Amino acid sequence: MKNSERAELISVIIPCYNEATTIEEVIEKVKKQPYKKEIIIVDDGSDDFTPEILKNIKGDNLNEIKIIRHSKNMGKGAAVRTGIKSSKGDIIIIQDADLEYDPDEYPKLLKPIFEDKADVVFGSRFLETRRTIYFINYIANLTFSFFINSLYGTTITDTATGFKVFRRYVLEEIGELEADDFSIEIEITSKVIQKGFRIFEVPIKYEGRTYEAGKKIGWKHGFEYLKWIIKEYLKYTRERRENEIEETIFDSLNLRKLFFNTQIKEHMGKKVIELSSGKGKISRFLLGREILILTDPEEKNIRTLKTKFYQTKRLLIMKYDISQPPPEILLEKKLDTVLSVNTLEKIEDDESAIKNISKILVESGKAIIHSHHDPKIFGKLDIILKHKRRYSQEELEKKLKKHGLKIEEVKFFGKAIKPLWYFTNKVLEYGLPNITPYLKILSPLIYFIVMKEEKNPVKDGLGITVIARKE
Repeated sequence: MKNSERAELISVIIPCYNEATTIEEVIEKVKKQPYKKEIIIVDDGSDDFTPEILKNIKGDNLNEIKIIRHSKNMGKGAAVRTGIKSSKGDIIIIQDADLEYDPDEYPKLLKPIFEDKADVVFGSRFLETRRTIYFINYIANLTFSFFINSLYGTTITDTATGFKVFRRYVLEEIGELEADDFSIEIEITSKVIQKGFRIFEVPIKYEGRTYEAGKKIGWKHGFEYLKWIIKEYLKYTRERRENEIEETIFDSLNLRKLFFNTQIKEHMGKKVIELSSGKGKISRFLLGREILILTDPEEKNIRTLKTKFYQTKRLLIMKYDISQPPPEILLEKKLDTVLSVNTLEKIEDDESAIKNISKILVESGKAIIHSHHDPKIFGKLDIILKHKRRYSQEELEKKLKKHGLKIEEVKFFGKAIKPLWYFTNKVLEYGLPNITPYLKILSPLIYFIVMKEEKNPVKDGLGITVIARKE
Protein backbone atom coordinates (compact mmCIF):
# COMPACT_ATOMS: atom_id res chain seq x y z
CA MET A 1 0.00 0.00 0.00
CA LYS A 2 1.34 3.42 -0.98
CA ASN A 3 2.03 6.10 1.64
CA SER A 4 -0.63 8.34 0.04
CA GLU A 5 -3.19 5.59 0.59
CA ARG A 6 -2.14 5.18 4.22
CA ALA A 7 -2.47 8.92 4.82
CA GLU A 8 -6.13 9.18 3.81
CA LEU A 9 -8.69 8.65 6.55
CA ILE A 10 -11.48 6.27 5.60
CA SER A 11 -14.88 6.56 7.28
CA VAL A 12 -16.78 3.27 7.34
CA ILE A 13 -20.46 3.83 8.11
CA ILE A 14 -22.30 0.75 9.39
CA PRO A 15 -26.07 1.26 9.80
CA CYS A 16 -27.59 -1.55 11.84
CA TYR A 17 -30.94 -2.61 13.24
CA ASN A 18 -31.31 -5.83 15.23
CA GLU A 19 -28.09 -7.36 13.91
CA ALA A 20 -26.83 -9.06 17.09
CA THR A 21 -25.99 -12.22 15.14
CA THR A 22 -23.60 -10.56 12.69
CA ILE A 23 -22.59 -7.08 13.89
CA GLU A 24 -19.56 -8.17 15.93
CA GLU A 25 -18.10 -10.23 13.08
CA VAL A 26 -18.67 -7.42 10.56
CA ILE A 27 -16.85 -4.90 12.75
CA GLU A 28 -13.92 -7.26 13.33
CA LYS A 29 -13.55 -7.82 9.59
CA VAL A 30 -13.66 -4.06 8.97
CA LYS A 31 -11.00 -3.46 11.64
CA LYS A 32 -8.65 -5.94 9.95
CA GLN A 33 -8.52 -3.92 6.72
CA PRO A 34 -5.08 -2.20 6.49
CA TYR A 35 -6.24 1.41 6.36
CA LYS A 36 -6.51 4.24 8.84
CA LYS A 37 -10.23 4.26 9.63
CA GLU A 38 -13.01 5.65 11.72
CA ILE A 39 -15.76 3.07 12.08
CA ILE A 40 -19.12 4.71 12.69
CA ILE A 41 -21.81 2.28 13.83
CA VAL A 42 -25.29 3.78 13.81
CA ASP A 43 -27.65 1.63 15.88
CA ASP A 44 -31.06 2.46 14.44
CA GLY A 45 -33.11 1.73 17.56
CA SER A 46 -32.28 -1.99 17.91
CA ASP A 47 -34.35 -3.87 20.49
CA ASP A 48 -32.31 -7.10 20.47
CA PHE A 49 -28.85 -7.70 22.00
CA THR A 50 -27.10 -5.36 19.49
CA PRO A 51 -26.69 -2.38 21.91
CA GLU A 52 -25.00 -4.61 24.51
CA ILE A 53 -22.56 -5.97 21.94
CA LEU A 54 -21.66 -2.47 20.75
CA LYS A 55 -20.75 -1.39 24.30
CA ASN A 56 -17.79 -3.78 24.19
CA ILE A 57 -16.38 -2.74 20.81
CA LYS A 58 -12.90 -1.22 21.19
CA GLY A 59 -10.71 0.75 18.81
CA ASP A 60 -6.97 0.51 18.14
CA ASN A 61 -4.19 2.37 16.33
CA LEU A 62 -5.84 2.00 12.92
CA ASN A 63 -9.45 2.13 14.04
CA GLU A 64 -11.35 4.86 15.83
CA ILE A 65 -14.75 3.63 16.96
CA LYS A 66 -17.85 5.84 17.09
CA ILE A 67 -21.18 4.43 18.21
CA ILE A 68 -24.35 6.45 17.69
CA ARG A 69 -27.78 5.26 18.78
CA HIS A 70 -31.17 6.39 17.48
CA SER A 71 -33.85 6.37 20.16
CA LYS A 72 -36.24 4.69 17.72
CA ASN A 73 -36.05 2.87 14.41
CA MET A 74 -35.94 5.49 11.63
CA GLY A 75 -34.75 3.46 8.63
CA LYS A 76 -31.50 2.70 6.84
CA GLY A 77 -31.47 6.04 5.01
CA ALA A 78 -31.78 7.97 8.26
CA ALA A 79 -28.97 5.91 9.81
CA VAL A 80 -26.68 6.50 6.82
CA ARG A 81 -27.46 10.22 6.99
CA THR A 82 -26.51 10.30 10.68
CA GLY A 83 -23.27 8.49 9.92
CA ILE A 84 -22.32 10.88 7.12
CA LYS A 85 -22.90 13.90 9.36
CA SER A 86 -20.61 12.41 12.01
CA SER A 87 -17.86 11.38 9.60
CA LYS A 88 -14.64 13.24 8.89
CA GLY A 89 -12.89 10.89 6.46
CA ASP A 90 -11.51 11.70 3.01
CA ILE A 91 -13.19 8.55 1.70
CA ILE A 92 -16.51 7.13 2.88
CA ILE A 93 -17.63 3.49 2.68
CA ILE A 94 -21.17 2.36 3.41
CA GLN A 95 -21.05 -1.15 4.89
CA ASP A 96 -24.14 -3.19 5.72
CA ALA A 97 -24.11 -5.00 9.06
CA ASP A 98 -25.45 -8.35 7.86
CA LEU A 99 -22.37 -9.87 6.14
CA GLU A 100 -24.02 -9.85 2.70
CA TYR A 101 -21.14 -7.57 1.66
CA ASP A 102 -17.64 -8.64 2.67
CA PRO A 103 -15.16 -6.03 4.06
CA ASP A 104 -12.35 -8.13 2.56
CA GLU A 105 -13.42 -6.57 -0.76
CA TYR A 106 -12.26 -3.08 0.34
CA PRO A 107 -8.95 -3.18 -1.58
CA LYS A 108 -10.85 -3.90 -4.79
CA LEU A 109 -13.36 -1.10 -4.11
CA LEU A 110 -10.73 1.45 -3.11
CA LYS A 111 -8.30 0.83 -5.98
CA PRO A 112 -10.12 3.05 -8.56
CA ILE A 113 -10.39 5.80 -5.92
CA PHE A 114 -6.69 5.71 -5.05
CA GLU A 115 -5.75 5.66 -8.75
CA ASP A 116 -7.97 8.72 -9.40
CA LYS A 117 -10.05 6.81 -11.92
CA ALA A 118 -13.28 7.27 -10.01
CA ASP A 119 -15.09 9.54 -7.57
CA VAL A 120 -17.63 6.84 -6.71
CA VAL A 121 -17.25 3.06 -6.73
CA PHE A 122 -20.17 0.64 -6.69
CA GLY A 123 -19.71 -2.99 -5.73
CA SER A 124 -21.79 -4.84 -8.31
CA ARG A 125 -23.52 -8.09 -7.42
CA PHE A 126 -24.04 -8.87 -11.11
CA LEU A 127 -20.46 -8.89 -12.40
CA GLU A 128 -19.24 -11.99 -10.57
CA THR A 129 -20.45 -15.37 -9.41
CA ARG A 130 -22.64 -14.86 -6.38
CA ARG A 131 -25.09 -16.59 -4.12
CA THR A 132 -28.57 -15.67 -5.36
CA ILE A 133 -31.47 -16.41 -3.05
CA TYR A 134 -34.64 -14.88 -4.45
CA PHE A 135 -35.48 -14.72 -8.15
CA ILE A 136 -37.88 -11.81 -7.56
CA ASN A 137 -35.08 -9.73 -5.96
CA TYR A 138 -32.85 -10.44 -8.95
CA ILE A 139 -35.52 -9.33 -11.44
CA ALA A 140 -36.35 -6.26 -9.34
CA ASN A 141 -32.72 -5.12 -9.32
CA LEU A 142 -32.43 -5.59 -13.07
CA THR A 143 -35.62 -3.55 -13.48
CA PHE A 144 -34.35 -0.65 -11.36
CA SER A 145 -31.06 -0.64 -13.26
CA PHE A 146 -32.89 -0.71 -16.59
CA PHE A 147 -35.02 2.31 -15.66
CA ILE A 148 -32.10 4.38 -14.37
CA ASN A 149 -29.84 3.50 -17.30
CA SER A 150 -32.62 4.35 -19.77
CA LEU A 151 -33.24 7.74 -18.15
CA TYR A 152 -29.61 8.82 -17.84
CA GLY A 153 -27.90 6.93 -20.66
CA THR A 154 -25.66 4.96 -18.29
CA THR A 155 -24.71 1.27 -18.15
CA ILE A 156 -24.62 0.59 -14.41
CA THR A 157 -25.29 -3.06 -13.64
CA ASP A 158 -26.28 -2.68 -9.97
CA THR A 159 -27.96 0.64 -9.21
CA ALA A 160 -29.36 -0.55 -5.86
CA THR A 161 -26.15 -1.98 -4.42
CA GLY A 162 -25.57 -1.40 -0.73
CA PHE A 163 -21.78 -1.47 -1.14
CA LYS A 164 -20.67 2.04 -2.13
CA VAL A 165 -17.47 4.08 -1.77
CA PHE A 166 -17.25 7.87 -2.22
CA ARG A 167 -14.77 10.66 -2.13
CA ARG A 168 -15.97 13.06 0.55
CA TYR A 169 -16.61 15.88 -1.92
CA VAL A 170 -19.18 13.71 -3.70
CA LEU A 171 -21.49 13.64 -0.70
CA GLU A 172 -20.86 17.32 -0.01
CA GLU A 173 -21.83 18.26 -3.56
CA ILE A 174 -24.98 16.15 -3.87
CA GLY A 175 -26.31 17.73 -0.67
CA GLU A 176 -28.21 16.21 2.24
CA LEU A 177 -29.90 12.93 1.42
CA GLU A 178 -33.65 12.67 1.98
CA ALA A 179 -34.75 9.03 1.83
CA ASP A 180 -35.24 7.40 5.23
CA ASP A 181 -35.48 3.77 4.13
CA PHE A 182 -33.65 1.48 1.69
CA SER A 183 -34.54 3.90 -1.11
CA ILE A 184 -31.42 5.84 -0.14
CA GLU A 185 -29.51 3.47 -2.46
CA ILE A 186 -31.52 4.68 -5.45
CA GLU A 187 -31.38 8.31 -4.31
CA ILE A 188 -27.59 8.21 -4.05
CA THR A 189 -27.20 6.49 -7.43
CA SER A 190 -29.47 9.01 -9.16
CA LYS A 191 -27.72 12.01 -7.64
CA VAL A 192 -24.16 10.93 -8.40
CA ILE A 193 -25.16 10.27 -12.02
CA GLN A 194 -26.85 13.67 -12.27
CA LYS A 195 -23.77 15.47 -10.96
CA GLY A 196 -21.54 13.79 -13.53
CA PHE A 197 -19.23 12.06 -11.07
CA ARG A 198 -16.92 9.35 -12.37
CA ILE A 199 -18.59 6.08 -11.40
CA PHE A 200 -16.66 2.82 -11.43
CA GLU A 201 -18.16 -0.63 -10.86
CA VAL A 202 -16.18 -3.56 -9.53
CA PRO A 203 -17.39 -7.15 -9.17
CA ILE A 204 -17.99 -8.29 -5.61
CA LYS A 205 -18.97 -11.49 -3.89
CA TYR A 206 -22.49 -11.34 -2.52
CA GLU A 207 -23.87 -13.64 0.15
CA GLY A 208 -27.55 -12.76 0.09
CA ARG A 209 -29.27 -13.92 3.25
CA THR A 210 -32.74 -15.36 3.64
CA TYR A 211 -35.72 -13.68 5.27
CA GLU A 212 -35.49 -16.35 7.97
CA ALA A 213 -31.94 -15.14 8.69
CA GLY A 214 -33.08 -11.54 9.03
CA LYS A 215 -33.25 -10.01 5.53
CA LYS A 216 -35.35 -6.86 5.86
CA ILE A 217 -35.95 -5.55 2.35
CA GLY A 218 -39.16 -6.77 0.70
CA TRP A 219 -41.38 -6.30 -2.34
CA LYS A 220 -42.99 -3.17 -0.87
CA HIS A 221 -39.65 -1.40 -1.03
CA GLY A 222 -39.65 -1.92 -4.79
CA PHE A 223 -42.47 0.59 -5.16
CA GLU A 224 -40.53 3.06 -3.02
CA TYR A 225 -37.50 2.56 -5.29
CA LEU A 226 -39.58 3.35 -8.37
CA LYS A 227 -41.02 6.42 -6.65
CA TRP A 228 -37.52 7.73 -5.95
CA ILE A 229 -36.33 7.01 -9.48
CA ILE A 230 -39.17 9.12 -10.88
CA LYS A 231 -38.87 11.83 -8.20
CA GLU A 232 -35.13 12.32 -8.72
CA TYR A 233 -35.42 12.33 -12.51
CA LEU A 234 -38.20 14.94 -12.55
CA LYS A 235 -36.20 17.17 -10.22
CA TYR A 236 -33.13 16.67 -12.40
CA THR A 237 -34.91 17.64 -15.63
CA ARG A 238 -36.20 20.85 -14.04
CA GLU A 239 -32.74 21.85 -12.81
CA ARG A 240 -31.06 20.87 -16.08
CA ARG A 241 -33.52 22.97 -18.08
CA GLU A 242 -32.70 26.01 -15.98
CA ASN A 243 -28.93 25.48 -15.87
CA GLU A 244 -28.23 24.36 -19.42
CA ILE A 245 -30.33 26.62 -21.62
CA GLU A 246 -27.36 27.77 -23.63
CA GLU A 247 -26.15 24.22 -24.23
CA THR A 248 -29.68 23.14 -25.14
CA ILE A 249 -29.84 25.80 -27.85
CA PHE A 250 -26.48 24.89 -29.38
CA ASP A 251 -27.01 21.12 -29.10
CA SER A 252 -30.52 21.25 -30.53
CA LEU A 253 -29.40 23.34 -33.47
CA ASN A 254 -26.23 21.30 -34.09
CA LEU A 255 -24.20 24.51 -34.25
CA ARG A 256 -21.03 23.69 -32.31
CA LYS A 257 -19.05 22.20 -35.18
CA LEU A 258 -20.16 24.97 -37.53
CA PHE A 259 -19.17 27.52 -34.89
CA PHE A 260 -15.72 25.98 -34.45
CA ASN A 261 -15.03 25.62 -38.17
CA THR A 262 -16.08 29.15 -39.09
CA GLN A 263 -14.98 31.15 -36.06
CA ILE A 264 -11.98 29.40 -34.53
CA LYS A 265 -10.29 26.63 -36.51
CA GLU A 266 -8.08 28.67 -38.86
CA HIS A 267 -6.59 30.64 -35.95
CA MET A 268 -5.56 27.71 -33.75
CA GLY A 269 -1.86 27.27 -33.00
CA LYS A 270 0.16 24.25 -31.87
CA LYS A 271 0.21 24.92 -28.13
CA VAL A 272 -3.28 25.70 -26.93
CA ILE A 273 -5.03 26.38 -23.64
CA GLU A 274 -8.82 26.38 -23.46
CA LEU A 275 -10.38 28.43 -20.66
CA SER A 276 -13.57 27.25 -18.94
CA SER A 277 -13.71 24.02 -20.92
CA GLY A 278 -16.89 23.02 -19.11
CA LYS A 279 -18.05 19.60 -20.27
CA GLY A 280 -15.71 19.51 -23.26
CA LYS A 281 -18.22 20.39 -25.97
CA ILE A 282 -15.61 22.50 -27.81
CA SER A 283 -12.58 20.62 -26.43
CA ARG A 284 -13.22 17.60 -28.65
CA PHE A 285 -12.43 19.72 -31.72
CA LEU A 286 -9.05 20.77 -30.28
CA LEU A 287 -7.41 17.35 -30.02
CA GLY A 288 -4.22 16.47 -31.91
CA ARG A 289 -2.14 19.53 -30.93
CA GLU A 290 1.46 19.56 -29.77
CA ILE A 291 0.17 20.72 -26.38
CA LEU A 292 -3.46 21.05 -25.28
CA ILE A 293 -4.42 22.22 -21.80
CA LEU A 294 -8.08 22.04 -20.77
CA THR A 295 -9.00 24.15 -17.75
CA ASP A 296 -12.04 25.03 -15.70
CA PRO A 297 -12.58 26.76 -12.33
CA GLU A 298 -15.17 24.18 -11.18
CA GLU A 299 -14.13 20.83 -9.75
CA LYS A 300 -17.20 19.06 -11.17
CA ASN A 301 -16.25 20.11 -14.71
CA ILE A 302 -12.69 18.92 -14.19
CA ARG A 303 -14.08 15.52 -13.21
CA THR A 304 -16.22 15.45 -16.35
CA LEU A 305 -13.23 16.33 -18.54
CA LYS A 306 -11.14 13.59 -16.93
CA THR A 307 -13.92 11.15 -17.73
CA LYS A 308 -14.09 12.17 -21.38
CA PHE A 309 -10.39 12.66 -22.20
CA TYR A 310 -7.24 10.71 -21.38
CA GLN A 311 -4.52 12.81 -19.77
CA THR A 312 -1.10 12.42 -21.39
CA LYS A 313 2.05 14.51 -21.55
CA ARG A 314 0.43 16.36 -24.47
CA LEU A 315 -3.08 16.70 -23.04
CA LEU A 316 -3.33 18.19 -19.55
CA ILE A 317 -6.48 18.82 -17.53
CA MET A 318 -6.20 21.24 -14.63
CA LYS A 319 -8.37 23.36 -12.37
CA TYR A 320 -7.71 27.02 -13.12
CA ASP A 321 -9.67 30.27 -12.87
CA ILE A 322 -8.46 32.84 -15.42
CA SER A 323 -9.31 35.67 -13.01
CA GLN A 324 -6.39 34.43 -10.87
CA PRO A 325 -2.66 34.81 -11.72
CA PRO A 326 -1.49 31.94 -13.96
CA PRO A 327 0.51 29.16 -12.27
CA GLU A 328 4.10 28.60 -13.36
CA ILE A 329 3.26 25.50 -15.37
CA LEU A 330 1.21 27.55 -17.83
CA LEU A 331 4.05 30.00 -18.38
CA GLU A 332 6.55 27.16 -18.85
CA LYS A 333 4.50 25.63 -21.68
CA LYS A 334 5.03 28.73 -23.90
CA LEU A 335 1.48 28.65 -25.21
CA ASP A 336 0.75 30.29 -28.56
CA THR A 337 -3.07 30.21 -28.37
CA VAL A 338 -5.58 31.05 -25.64
CA LEU A 339 -9.14 30.05 -26.48
CA SER A 340 -11.88 31.67 -24.42
CA VAL A 341 -15.46 30.78 -25.36
CA ASN A 342 -18.26 32.37 -23.30
CA THR A 343 -15.95 32.98 -20.34
CA LEU A 344 -15.20 36.69 -19.92
CA GLU A 345 -18.86 37.72 -19.63
CA LYS A 346 -19.19 35.53 -16.51
CA ILE A 347 -16.22 37.06 -14.66
CA GLU A 348 -16.77 40.06 -12.38
CA ASP A 349 -13.27 41.45 -12.93
CA ASP A 350 -12.94 40.72 -16.63
CA GLU A 351 -9.95 43.05 -17.03
CA SER A 352 -7.87 40.94 -14.64
CA ALA A 353 -8.81 37.91 -16.72
CA ILE A 354 -7.71 39.63 -19.94
CA LYS A 355 -4.46 40.68 -18.27
CA ASN A 356 -3.81 37.04 -17.34
CA ILE A 357 -4.60 35.89 -20.88
CA SER A 358 -1.91 38.25 -22.11
CA LYS A 359 0.55 36.89 -19.50
CA ILE A 360 -0.02 33.30 -20.57
CA LEU A 361 0.66 33.97 -24.26
CA VAL A 362 4.12 34.00 -25.81
CA GLU A 363 5.05 37.00 -27.96
CA SER A 364 2.91 37.06 -31.13
CA GLY A 365 0.59 34.43 -29.63
CA LYS A 366 -3.14 34.66 -30.38
CA ALA A 367 -6.08 35.20 -28.07
CA ILE A 368 -9.33 33.88 -29.55
CA ILE A 369 -12.11 35.47 -27.53
CA HIS A 370 -15.76 34.60 -28.13
CA SER A 371 -18.38 36.27 -25.95
CA HIS A 372 -22.06 37.14 -25.90
CA HIS A 373 -22.74 40.27 -27.90
CA ASP A 374 -25.00 43.32 -27.60
CA PRO A 375 -25.78 44.85 -24.17
CA LYS A 376 -29.22 45.90 -25.45
CA ILE A 377 -30.55 42.32 -25.33
CA PHE A 378 -29.24 41.55 -21.83
CA GLY A 379 -32.10 40.02 -19.85
CA LYS A 380 -33.35 37.40 -17.44
CA LEU A 381 -31.90 34.54 -19.46
CA ASP A 382 -28.44 36.11 -19.15
CA ILE A 383 -28.90 36.42 -15.39
CA ILE A 384 -29.85 32.74 -15.12
CA LEU A 385 -26.70 31.88 -17.09
CA LYS A 386 -24.67 34.02 -14.64
CA HIS A 387 -23.62 36.56 -17.23
CA LYS A 388 -22.30 39.80 -15.75
CA ARG A 389 -22.52 41.56 -19.09
CA ARG A 390 -22.91 41.29 -22.85
CA TYR A 391 -20.15 43.01 -24.81
CA SER A 392 -20.38 45.62 -27.49
CA GLN A 393 -17.64 45.37 -30.11
CA GLU A 394 -16.14 48.65 -28.90
CA GLU A 395 -15.96 47.60 -25.23
CA LEU A 396 -14.33 44.24 -25.93
CA GLU A 397 -11.77 45.66 -28.35
CA LYS A 398 -10.88 48.47 -25.94
CA LYS A 399 -10.24 46.08 -23.03
CA LEU A 400 -8.11 43.74 -25.14
CA LYS A 401 -5.98 46.59 -26.52
CA LYS A 402 -5.44 47.94 -23.01
CA HIS A 403 -3.56 44.76 -22.09
CA GLY A 404 -1.31 44.51 -25.12
CA LEU A 405 -3.53 42.49 -27.45
CA LYS A 406 -3.74 43.88 -30.98
CA ILE A 407 -7.03 43.28 -32.79
CA GLU A 408 -6.59 41.33 -36.03
CA GLU A 409 -10.10 40.21 -36.90
CA VAL A 410 -13.67 40.50 -35.62
CA LYS A 411 -16.44 38.04 -36.53
CA PHE A 412 -20.06 37.66 -35.51
CA PHE A 413 -22.00 34.45 -35.10
CA GLY A 414 -25.65 33.49 -34.88
CA LYS A 415 -27.57 36.50 -36.14
CA ALA A 416 -30.42 34.10 -36.92
CA ILE A 417 -30.55 32.97 -33.28
CA LYS A 418 -30.60 36.50 -31.87
CA PRO A 419 -34.39 36.96 -32.19
CA LEU A 420 -34.88 33.56 -30.53
CA TRP A 421 -32.73 34.68 -27.59
CA TYR A 422 -34.67 37.94 -27.30
CA PHE A 423 -37.98 36.07 -27.44
CA THR A 424 -36.88 33.58 -24.78
CA ASN A 425 -35.84 36.45 -22.53
CA LYS A 426 -39.36 37.83 -22.77
CA VAL A 427 -41.04 34.46 -22.26
CA LEU A 428 -38.91 33.93 -19.17
CA GLU A 429 -40.83 36.70 -17.44
CA TYR A 430 -43.61 34.11 -17.11
CA GLY A 431 -41.51 31.08 -16.24
CA LEU A 432 -38.86 29.02 -17.97
CA PRO A 433 -40.25 26.86 -20.79
CA ASN A 434 -38.71 23.77 -22.28
CA ILE A 435 -38.01 25.11 -25.76
CA THR A 436 -36.02 22.09 -26.95
CA PRO A 437 -38.87 20.50 -29.01
CA TYR A 438 -39.39 23.77 -30.89
CA LEU A 439 -35.66 24.14 -31.50
CA LYS A 440 -35.52 20.67 -33.01
CA ILE A 441 -38.35 21.54 -35.40
CA LEU A 442 -36.64 24.79 -36.41
CA SER A 443 -33.16 23.27 -36.45
CA PRO A 444 -32.75 22.66 -40.23
CA LEU A 445 -33.97 26.16 -41.10
CA ILE A 446 -31.84 27.97 -38.52
CA TYR A 447 -28.78 25.85 -39.33
CA PHE A 448 -29.16 26.74 -43.03
CA ILE A 449 -29.52 30.46 -42.25
CA VAL A 450 -26.48 30.49 -39.94
CA MET A 451 -24.43 28.61 -42.53
CA LYS A 452 -25.39 31.21 -45.15
CA GLU A 453 -24.34 33.95 -42.72
CA GLU A 454 -20.87 32.49 -42.45
CA LYS A 455 -20.42 32.47 -46.21
CA ASN A 456 -21.53 36.09 -46.29
CA PRO A 457 -20.22 37.57 -43.01
CA VAL A 458 -22.62 39.78 -41.07
CA LYS A 459 -21.93 42.74 -38.77
CA ASP A 460 -24.17 41.58 -35.95
CA GLY A 461 -24.93 38.39 -34.07
CA LEU A 462 -25.72 36.70 -30.79
CA GLY A 463 -21.99 36.22 -30.27
CA ILE A 464 -18.82 38.10 -31.16
CA THR A 465 -15.40 36.55 -31.82
CA VAL A 466 -12.30 38.71 -31.61
CA ILE A 467 -8.90 37.46 -32.77
CA ALA A 468 -6.11 39.42 -31.07
CA ARG A 469 -2.33 38.99 -31.15
CA LYS A 470 0.04 39.74 -28.27
CA GLU A 471 2.36 42.58 -29.21
